Amino acid sequence: MQGRFIAIILAAGLFTSLVWGAYRLPDLKTRTVERQLLADTYLAGSDGHVGTAINLLTNGAFYGLTESPLFGLVPRSQIYSLFVALAFVLFGVSLWSVWFLNLIFFLGALAAWYAVSVRFLEKKFAWLPPLFLSLFWGAFEYVWIINTETLTLLAVGLFLLGLLKYKESLQPRWLLLSSLGLAALIVNKGIALYFIAPTLILAPWALRQNFYPRGLWHHWAVFFTVVVAVAGGFMAHNYAALGSTDFSRGGHALLIHSKTAEFRGEKLKGFILSQFLGDFITDKIIPGYAEAPEPLTAQREVSVRWREMRQAGAAELETDRMFWREAKEIVKKNPALFLSVAPWWFLRLNGPVHYNLATIDHVFVGTHEYIPDAVKTAILLIAYGVWFSFVGVCLVYGAKELWKIIRERMFSNMAWLISLTLYFNIMYSVFTHAEVRYILPVMPIYFLFFGLCVQSILTSRRREAKTA
Repeated sequence: MQGRFIAIILAAGLFTSLVWGAYRLPDLKTRTVERQLLADTYLAGSDGHVGTAINLLTNGAFYGLTESPLFGLVPRSQIYSLFVALAFVLFGVSLWSVWFLNLIFFLGALAAWYAVSVRFLEKKFAWLPPLFLSLFWGAFEYVWIINTETLTLLAVGLFLLGLLKYKESLQPRWLLLSSLGLAALIVNKGIALYFIAPTLILAPWALRQNFYPRGLWHHWAVFFTVVVAVAGGFMAHNYAALGSTDFSRGGHALLIHSKTAEFRGEKLKGFILSQFLGDFITDKIIPGYAEAPEPLTAQREVSVRWREMRQAGAAELETDRMFWREAKEIVKKNPALFLSVAPWWFLRLNGPVHYNLATIDHVFVGTHEYIPDAVKTAILLIAYGVWFSFVGVCLVYGAKELWKIIRERMFSNMAWLISLTLYFNIMYSVFTHAEVRYILPVMPIYFLFFGLCVQSILTSRRREAKTA
């Protein structure tokens, strides 16, 4: 039975990925890396992962042609670039190799998350969360985009699976798998670096409560050693090559976010309303808002400045540091306002996902004129209402489980899920411009919480039917 469920989930993931790929292929006009490297759209959309991989194969280094805008002077998920380079070696230097690599990551993530799911739900319900993930356009579309999201899904899944299997078997190999998953997550998503802190809190707590046998503390010493060694190794490399320990650039993200602390009046009101109504409806409440919506306007301003500085010869690391300095100055002047806008960024982070992988906030603005405004409004309200209801159910369930852990003061595997959910929501809502793709590592946990809710409701009804 379990094997059949895995086959169904993987088949669903393969089907959705291939169907979307068939739909998108006409837009992917070039097929070889050599031709695609010449396209400006590719340079903007790939984050230079393919270029870095080619540099690895050609020069044996991540950073060689640092004067090129392709490579820049800033690190970008070298671990993903390593896998891309490996794919080129195995399958040839072609974009098809990268897409196949992403497909492997995605299917591997589905398998890992199913293995996680069966340890929280009954087997007859455990297939629901990974099936939801396989059907979620905000996940399978990344198979055809040269970005790190599919690897991130797999890394989080392996981190959790390793912890759960270690609890069952106490075999250190599973804890090693978990440590490698966390290390990959950190190198792949620099913002995950500080997740080491909650891990350092949760692991000793679990050991003190004998959730994990206290005598096996040395297993955890190896766990943290591996994480620090892998992440620290990449940080040391970045510092030696670029003079920075950062895994990715983030100054632009903090600057865009911090600018909302300077919003006042109608601009602030419009920004808040648009996070749960969209720009089209907000424009009806605040006429003219959709012509310069936020944070889209701030993003454009920062992007234009970045492009101008790069064209003037500034290295990317230099522009990133400049954005960091500007953002910090804004935060220093408006610390309370900076924190006060975090809830609205949280809504944006968890907002409905458009099929183009952005938020739906700008849908219907200046388009689809043949559709009556009332129908557009109804569509948007339904979309926001259904999506936020789903997210709300998941968060309420997580909050109930968190309260249970706090009230009983007892560690459980649920603590790992809750810590990941809290961490990514807080970090991305407070320190970035909260693109919807940033929440992708947490989406499988949302689906898991939703599956637990479905299981609880159906089990309760079955119990009531028996007693009636």
